[in-house]
Amino acid sequence: MRKGNHHSEETKQKIRNYNRLGICGMLGRKHSEMTKEIMSKAAKHKKSELHKIACSERMKRDWESGKYKGHVMTEEGKSKISKSLRGRFMGMESPFWKGGYENHLWHARQRRVKKIKAFGFHTLNE
Repeated sequence: MRKGNHHSEETKQKIRNYNRLGICGMLGRKHSEMTKEIMSKAAKHKKSELHKIACSERMKRDWESGKYKGHVMTEEGKSKISKSLRGRFMGMESPFWKGGYENHLWHARQRRVKKIKAFGFHTLNE
């Protein structure tokens, strides 16, 4: 429909009939008690998840601002963090991973190629 045009009387009547029948979503209807309860539980769950995210962001902000600077941790807290980080960031999962022994071999080959002044593209597979 173009801007400025109006519905014909026939079209307006069709729209009225559809609205009376309730075809237009929940217009003129009410949710049942069971549906209301389900929706309520879902909304509470969503709120709790949003609350967790907000709290974690607030803690992150506090740590970055230096609020806990000089904070002495208990031995129990240190051991919890140690256990949670154990096994993470090791080997290929580490953000500092550079390819291991194969990468070392490739770099050695590149050094050798540069030393003899060879031209061309040399990959690890060659």
